[in-house]
Amino acid sequence: MLLLAGVQAWLCTYALWLPWSFWKPILFLLNGCMLAVLLIKQPVLELALDTKTLFRPWKWVLVLGGTIYSYQLARIILDATPVAIEHADMLPIIQVMGRRFLNGQWHQVYAPIAEIWSGIQPIYLPAMWLPFTLADLLHFDPRWVTVGGVWIAVMAIVWQLKYLRSIGVWLVLGILSMVLWWLHTETRNNLFRLTEEGVVVAYHVLLVYAIVMRKPIVLGLALGTCLLSRYVLVTAIPAVLLWWIWHKEWRLLVRTAAAVLICCLLTIVCFGLTPFVQMLHIPGTYVEHAARVWQEHPEFFQYTAGMAELFGPNKIVVQHQLLLIMGFGLPLVFAGWMLWHKRRHCVNNAELAIATLALSVFYALIDVPYLYLYYTPVFWYLAIAVLALRQVKSDSL
Repeated sequence: MLLLAGVQAWLCTYALWLPWSFWKPILFLLNGCMLAVLLIKQPVLELALDTKTLFRPWKWVLVLGGTIYSYQLARIILDATPVAIEHADMLPIIQVMGRRFLNGQWHQVYAPIAEIWSGIQPIYLPAMWLPFTLADLLHFDPRWVTVGGVWIAVMAIVWQLKYLRSIGVWLVLGILSMVLWWLHTETRNNLFRLTEEGVVVAYHVLLVYAIVMRKPIVLGLALGTCLLSRYVLVTAIPAVLLWWIWHKEWRLLVRTAAAVLICCLLTIVCFGLTPFVQMLHIPGTYVEHAARVWQEHPEFFQYTAGMAELFGPNKIVVQHQLLLIMGFGLPLVFAGWMLWHKRRHCVNNAELAIATLALSVFYALIDVPYLYLYYTPVFWYLAIAVLALRQVKSDSL
């Protein structure tokens, strides 16, 4: 599993320097599917919450040294490119939404923004833009929230490692170092320079751990933040519901659903129905947006791990339909196969396996495969691999 996670990280980093080939996006999808299948064969994953594991001195030395060095490198990136709509409009829109919120204009948060593109309609869900209000409150560059989100994910992964002498642990640290060096030094991934995606990375790593914990309230809140930021995992919900209903996991289902519902109700109370209305309308604009990006920036479709280049600009609709069909269909088929498989064999980590498959299919077939989006699945796979590594008794792989 660690090998698969490492390959996924390589496909989203230095493999992109190789000439584009159809095998790269296909390998990305197949690796994600293999990881999902291996998960059900793996012993039940467990989360280490004891202070002895979490607070080993070497972990704090690594994290502290890494964050200091990250600050120096990230500051160069941020200083070279100001936050401006000429570069990318995501963060300027999020800033306006956050300032309206801080000014008490809660029901105006989703009103059109006249000063950006002559009245752009904000579409970001609350869990995406709310963390960036810290930047306004404390008067710092909002992109440090993105950097902080990535480091929350890194710390969550490092804290689950066992012994420094383990070969597996050194491999994890090597993969993390490769990804972090890429994010800080490669100029085209744009994760820190232009985007808000760091909070999404953090949410999804924490969701991995919430799924493993199987605490309904924690799981519901973690899932709620993911769905109210970037709703990738909505395609996994029908399959997980099928699994829980079949196994009569009523307590887990009801309490998790209640926690998610509370997150949604709080959003409605604070901001009205507009966020959800916008969310329902967004998928209908993806095809048009993809066509525009194909015209203006076709290079985005090759410098990525996504499969959009295989379809080309003339089959965007086919790609989008395949995303919907496979996005919802494959997790349901996988859940049905696991139910059949369980009659003769043990099936573990079912919910996490379903979510991993849904995540892999979504990012493989996403309409516009911006590279910065792919570091969410990269950290997701690493978080799973680290938990699996904890079950290895020896110091070797």
